Amino acid sequence: MNKIEELKYYKENGLLISLEKYYIPSLETSMELWFNTFNKNIPTKKQINVFNNFLKINQNELNNIIIEINNLRDKEISINRIIKKSKRINCLNELQFDNIIFPRQNRTKNKYLLFYATTDWRIPRSEFTLEIEILFKNNKLELVQEHSGLWTRLEWDSEYNSKE
Repeated sequence: MNKIEELKYYKENGLLISLEKYYIPSLETSMELWFNTFNKNIPTKKQINVFNNFLKINQNELNNIIIEINNLRDKEISINRIIKKSKRINCLNELQFDNIIFPRQNRTKNKYLLFYATTDWRIPRSEFTLEIEILFKNNKLELVQEHSGLWTRLEWDSEYNSKE
């Protein structure tokens, strides 16, 4: 397995995106790596550190993802955002992990990692399924929510990438 700094990348819209998917053993899947690199051509040292720490994550923390995803499922059903027949997630390989995002985190001591994943939960009157984002802070699950582009919104810098 290559180190992430040895992978080949291309730039798009201020992101550095891996040309190949990277296998994450703890999630048993491969996905693209997306780095917000401040227009540099390589990931920052902090982003590399965040990733290497995640590779050593405690299995209990990964199990928390399943609990929080199913809590999200119940909430989304209750507000009719997804159909009632949407099945509970029993293991992480029931999700389609699309990419890992290494957002801006240059003004905080915290270390953030964000996953985009697709569920098989159908949205009523739509051909689409619900996409979610999973945020880790210092290798602890911070939140699971419907995909909102959290790391691209203005509040990212005020609530996450800010001095404590």
